[in-house]
Amino acid sequence: MTQVLRFAMLVLWCLVLWGTLWDGHVLWALATRGASAATALVLQTPTEQAAAAWGNRGCGLLAVFVWVALPLARWSSSRLSA
Repeated sequence: MTQVLRFAMLVLWCLVLWGTLWDGHVLWALATRGASAATALVLQTPTEQAAAAWGNRGCGLLAVFVWVALPLARWSSSRLSA
């Protein structure tokens, strides 16, 4: 069972890291091409390879959630133990 959990954690972290790269791509588009280009990346309906585009968006949301939740969990646990 621990092998399955280890593999699941590896897959989860791979998805988080991929989402972090995608979020970085959106931020780069925001910095270099402006808000309209970044908004288009996130909000427009994809026409080619739609499954991959929606998967990237999902990984991006997962990454934002994880990178916000980890410091909050750390802060919350340090408050409880103090």
